Amino acid sequence: MPLFVNARIDTFLSGAGGVDETLTRAYAYLAAGADGIFVPGVVDPATIRELVRAVPAPLNVLVGPGAPTVPELARLGWPG
Repeated sequence: MPLFVNARIDTFLSGAGGVDETLTRAYAYLAAGADGIFVPGVVDPATIRELVRAVPAPLNVLVGPGAPTVPELARLGWPG
């Protein structure tokens, strides 16, 4: 049975670190076998774009007040 492991990183949600700490954790989770990365609490479009470009796996964020709209997130997710 296929299984997708989405590793949750709460650095932005809890204020426990920024992009550098998030990437350190993301790379560790991916090296351990995670298939995707979930970063709730990040809402800044430039930061999301930076994470999308740096994480070599699907990146998930939590949509809510203050976050980009779904169409904006879709544009941030395209490399380039």
